Amino acid sequence: MREIKFRGKAVCAVEGTCKDGDWVCGNLIVNDESPLIVSDIEECEEDYLLHEWWVSVDPETVGQFTGLKDKNGVEIYEGDILEMDDIRKVVRYGCYDRDMENIFGFNIGFAGSFLETDVEIIGNIYENKDLIK
Repeated sequence: MREIKFRGKAVCAVEGTCKDGDWVCGNLIVNDESPLIVSDIEECEEDYLLHEWWVSVDPETVGQFTGLKDKNGVEIYEGDILEMDDIRKVVRYGCYDRDMENIFGFNIGFAGSFLETDVEIIGNIYENKDLIK
């Protein structure tokens, strides 16, 4: 089974955890104000749940882990920009036909067989928009 986790860019960091603007990875909790990336559960009872840390993140930057790594062992998330043989693609979840894949990005189910050996993350759509023009 694929590991389910998310990443997002911190907007209200907790001291000792990270700084604003840092990327954080963990579980995703969505509340009325903003999404939170949280650590694994430390303690749990019927009406009580304790996490070691939690960080508010920019909702526009939240992306799910694909379960795959690039050729350098770096985890691949939604929104990452991948490069292979001078071709750049954006990772997105969803079902795309072959023509759509060539325009809009990798379909992880289709591309998973070659990602870990041939592809490198060169940035993401949040910080490196210039890489996909």
